[in-house]
Amino acid sequence: MWTLEKQAIVGAAIVILLILWSAYFAFGQPTGSNTVQAVRPTTTVASIGTTCTTAQRGQMLIVTDATAPTALATVAGAGAVTVGVTCNGTNWIVE
Repeated sequence: MWTLEKQAIVGAAIVILLILWSAYFAFGQPTGSNTVQAVRPTTTVASIGTTCTTAQRGQMLIVTDATAPTALATVAGAGAVTVGVTCNGTNWIVE
């Protein structure tokens, strides 16, 4: 038997679900220029010596020939390790 208390709880739950559902459709769906796309950095080898200058600051690459990479250190080539690097304006730094 449905008591008044049970009806109030079910009614409140339905109202909450409707609010969440409408908020999802109002704010939760990316459209147009709001869509998020994955960005994959360019893959290269450190031994080529890709230039890192102030113009490339913040650019990210994936190096496929790093030698014993250490986080936040300058990358060295001629190895066999794949690692992400970021240009700090002077050097390619291991991420």
